[in-house]
Amino acid sequence: MTLTPMMTFVVTYREANKQHVRCQKCLEMGHWTYECTGKRKYVHRPSRTTEMKKKLKENENKPLSIAG
Repeated sequence: MTLTPMMTFVVTYREANKQHVRCQKCLEMGHWTYECTGKRKYVHRPSRTTEMKKKLKENENKPLSIAG
């Protein structure tokens, strides 16, 4: 199979931009997820319920502004 100019561009573009890519599996820079040989990293994130409760508490503590 011969490479067309467009195929060559896509391959070159993809390789050139690897330095700006973060792997979604190991969270390292420089390779795509499907190329990853590293282990998946655990990232702790608060649950949606926790985030909503935090937002409600912030809104309750906010002083009311009186327009007039």
